[in-house]
Amino acid sequence: MKKLLFVLFVVPFLVFGQALKRSGYFGFAPAPIDERLADYLKLPNTNGAIIQQVFEHATAHNLGIMEKDVILAVNGEEITDYQRLYTISGTLKADDPISIKINRQGEELTLKGEVTARPVFTPEGSETVFGSVAFGKGRLRYTVQKPSGEGPYPLIYYIQGYPCGTVVDVPPHHPYAKTPNEFVKRGYAVLKVEKPGMGDSETEEDCSKITFSQELEAFRTGLNAIDSHTFIDKKRVTLFGHSLGGLIAPILAAENEWISAMILYGTDYQPWHDYTLDRYRIQLPWFGHDYVEYANELLNAKKALYQFFIEQKDPREISKDEAFSNALKATMSYDGEEMMFGRHFTFWQDLNSGYIMEKYLAEVSCSTLGIYGESDIAAIRGDEMERAVEIINRYHPEAGTYWSIPETNHHLVSIDKQTNLSVQLTPGYGKYLQENYNEGLIDDISNWLNTVGEKGD
Repeated sequence: MKKLLFVLFVVPFLVFGQALKRSGYFGFAPAPIDERLADYLKLPNTNGAIIQQVFEHATAHNLGIMEKDVILAVNGEEITDYQRLYTISGTLKADDPISIKINRQGEELTLKGEVTARPVFTPEGSETVFGSVAFGKGRLRYTVQKPSGEGPYPLIYYIQGYPCGTVVDVPPHHPYAKTPNEFVKRGYAVLKVEKPGMGDSETEEDCSKITFSQELEAFRTGLNAIDSHTFIDKKRVTLFGHSLGGLIAPILAAENEWISAMILYGTDYQPWHDYTLDRYRIQLPWFGHDYVEYANELLNAKKALYQFFIEQKDPREISKDEAFSNALKATMSYDGEEMMFGRHFTFWQDLNSGYIMEKYLAEVSCSTLGIYGESDIAAIRGDEMERAVEIINRYHPEAGTYWSIPETNHHLVSIDKQTNLSVQLTPGYGKYLQENYNEGLIDDISNWLNTVGEKGD
């Protein structure tokens, strides 16, 4: 495994009309707490987030947070699940006061201090350019990471998955950093845009409360950054949609014929209602659940999800039935109020009812590479990615290419599926990711991109 050297690289902000204050650096890797882990740690419930890793010179390290600590509250706000911790950590700025309540080996402690400014981790031989674009009445932070030099460099617009959290300010082993870093090493510039309210962005909108349509508009806005930099080769712009970002990318490609290429990874193209049922039905046996027991649970899940997705009912109304409430919690990480998987419930309803992905895939004319990692336990069906490529080719022959990659998971880590099931939700996963990232796949993608022609403005 090649070692990637990192240096702290600070550059002036390149913004339009105003500077955005730097975000804070929490510097920990959290993971969810399931019932088994809660029992093991002697916790009263599954609230909170367990810390897998703590990074030096960051807020967590400076406050004295340790691995295996459980974060219970931040500034008095209860952490109901680990996605909520991501959301809160993405909103605090450098030098803000902070108070974190933790459980450490059964003892509750409160740690206080100030939020540490976030450093910029930049691979040797590259540089990071900061900028912002207007969004509503505010601005979204973006960065372009590029090789050192004037260029012009082909650009990859990296579009991340559903969680609300920073995509710019992540540790170097994180998939949102690791994948772009690998492309920069191979001569590409990489554009990343923060979601509303995340990172340095200053917007009225908050990621956790917006709809899918609003999130799509934020990524549309991100395209405006391209014209601001002469080091970008505007005839070689590629969209890289990862996970739910793989639903955003085809919409942008269909709307912008000047896009030269698109890469889709770890995405399911079924309506979200269908995907949720599939995920629940397929994943549970992987984790050792009894087939007969979960089949009975699936009946309630079907009824609850039909009311939620098809009839567009408020989950609080659906949850008046205890069985349906349990079904929404099991299938959508429902918090009992308005949030599901850390997003407002209208995000998922909008995604399910407002977007027919076949329509957008049929309108994609650029060269497209659809990739399925065979150890992926999130995008559970490779045939859905294969079908997406078939749709592109039906309307634009030979535009699409499909790859199925053995022993590679959702985060481009080389790992077999059984090991992935036992490792991905454990404190050691961050280190495993760092040591087993599939760099060979990035080589293959880069070679494929070299076969794609330019497109004019």
